[in-house]
Amino acid sequence: MSSEGHHIGRNAIWSVLNQSAGQIMVLIVFLITARFISKEDFGTMAIAMLVVEVMRQFSIESIGMTLIAKAAPDKKDYNAGFLIIVAASLISAVVIFLCAGLLADLLDNQKLQYALHWVCLIIVTFGASKIHETWLAKNMQFKQLALRSIFSILIGGSVGIYMAVHGYGLLSLIAQQVITTLVGTAFLWSVTRWRPGLDTTKEHVISILKYTRYISFNNSANLVSVQGDVFLSAYFLGPAAAGIYNAAKRLILSANLVMTSAIGQVSMPILSSLSQDRDKLKVSYLDFNRFTSVFTAPAFMGLSCLALPLVRTLLGESWTEVASVLPILCLSSYIVSLGHITGNVLLTTGHQKLTSYFAILNALLNLALLFVMAPFGLIYAAWAFALKTMILGPISIYITNRILHVSTMDYIKCVLPSIGAALVMGVVLYVSLPFATHLNKILQLILFIPTGGVIYFLALWFLDKSSVMNIFTFIRHAIRSKVQAR
Repeated sequence: MSSEGHHIGRNAIWSVLNQSAGQIMVLIVFLITARFISKEDFGTMAIAMLVVEVMRQFSIESIGMTLIAKAAPDKKDYNAGFLIIVAASLISAVVIFLCAGLLADLLDNQKLQYALHWVCLIIVTFGASKIHETWLAKNMQFKQLALRSIFSILIGGSVGIYMAVHGYGLLSLIAQQVITTLVGTAFLWSVTRWRPGLDTTKEHVISILKYTRYISFNNSANLVSVQGDVFLSAYFLGPAAAGIYNAAKRLILSANLVMTSAIGQVSMPILSSLSQDRDKLKVSYLDFNRFTSVFTAPAFMGLSCLALPLVRTLLGESWTEVASVLPILCLSSYIVSLGHITGNVLLTTGHQKLTSYFAILNALLNLALLFVMAPFGLIYAAWAFALKTMILGPISIYITNRILHVSTMDYIKCVLPSIGAALVMGVVLYVSLPFATHLNKILQLILFIPTGGVIYFLALWFLDKSSVMNIFTFIRHAIRSKVQAR
């Protein structure tokens, strides 16, 4: 392999590590602190961070994405982006601070005002380091970004765990987030050679703002679609319900990220390179869907069947209500995993407007279903989110199939074997679990996780032997690539 190939391989590994390691570490911190902090405090912090995320996606992330999309941004572009983001983050922090009381009254949660006043610091620190993060990503320095995630979460998480164990409750969650962002910002400033300045022009600022408005709109619509259920759960059902719901979504998000990050890293450049050859693009599209389904179908089926012992083991007995929400979210998460491939195809084939339309439809349908169903309870809120995905997901897949001239039957054939094998596994686990209730929850997991895996692969071997062989081929190539990248 050439030196350039080694460089690309190392960057790919660090890129995946940056995406997955942070989420896994955050999940571990959450699993530990959940045993010492109330569901109400977790729900309160979830809403506070959701407010931060709204401001971040609208005014910070969109500008970073604009610079990444530029072919060759210069110093004046980076300076313009930095000045815009700093101004936007300061304005956002002031808005959050001033509106904290109103939002706390709206949700009937006075602790929320206290949390929102603190998280103003987070939006400012995000703004102070976003262009540094963008510069590193643009210059393929993913190792520094991965180390930033690891060190900042390790330090912030350790402080949060210590404070949670010693009874600081909500303040421990606030300290964890604030310290994590402060450490991350300091790290990025220390490893980035670029330094912000005033050397820019009005034209550079206007150019960035013109492009950013479209990204801001899409980001905001996607955020409403993905996180609107958490906010409305808090609005209709209170902070404890929001804490339970957010815990379920965290588990689902972590599972989805671990399974799809590597596939996503590979699919986008390959699909992009084949965008002018529709025959090869069609074949690769079906292959990626088949491969994604082979992994995600059994994972989400197993997570659904083993939700109760898994939640009791990871979160403790006080969080058992999470187990009633997980199976519902697992159903929609499988469709979402296939949607990643669909979204990549739409982007690489020049159908960006379609992604915007789907973002709007997702947001509107999500809000409509939640307003109707969420007041009746947590389970109904979860079903509202799942129904939205079950309605729009197949439509998105159907339209993508039409664009690529993929027949519905060909698509069904590529995912049906893994779905069938997962259903066989699910039936066996569902029937067997009642006979193991006398066992310790950890023993149940030790017994049924490998059993489910064996049953799934045997069923898949019977239904589609080639998929099993492809799994082993992929694992062998992945190991070989990592060895060569070193």
